[in-house]
Amino acid sequence: MWQLSEAVDGMAEAAGALDVPVVGGNVSLYNESRGRDIDPTPVVGMVGLIDELDRRPPGAHLVDESRVLLLGDAGATSLAGSAWAKLRGHVGGELPGVDYERHRAVLEVVRRLVADGMLAGVHDVSDGGIGVALAEMAFAGGVGFRVTGIDSHAQLF
Repeated sequence: MWQLSEAVDGMAEAAGALDVPVVGGNVSLYNESRGRDIDPTPVVGMVGLIDELDRRPPGAHLVDESRVLLLGDAGATSLAGSAWAKLRGHVGGELPGVDYERHRAVLEVVRRLVADGMLAGVHDVSDGGIGVALAEMAFAGGVGFRVTGIDSHAQLF
């Protein structure tokens, strides 16, 4: 129960620091699927406004012959909580802290780039890291990719 409490506290801290309005939520404590227990899971509902529908975020796909830019910190030093750890059944470790001011600045850059129509695709790296985000974007766009500038396994997953 401590992990669930910490997760909810962390989500509340992030939502407050980034001025994200949360309009609903729920915590499922006792779930199972196919006869197996599912860890307690917090769920959050949010609603946002888009000023101009023709300037909404583009799809999460790669476009042939384009470049991918990583905005934010790629300096992951731990695989705790990563897709790699999940696939190997590893639960535990310490997650890195979050610099909310820096994160807010990155979000603002992305908002401006979207509003100016400068991006062909946008994808977060929260569910699996850079490697999983790139794979999802490549599948969606029907193209391949080559990665340079990544120095460690932890940065990918």
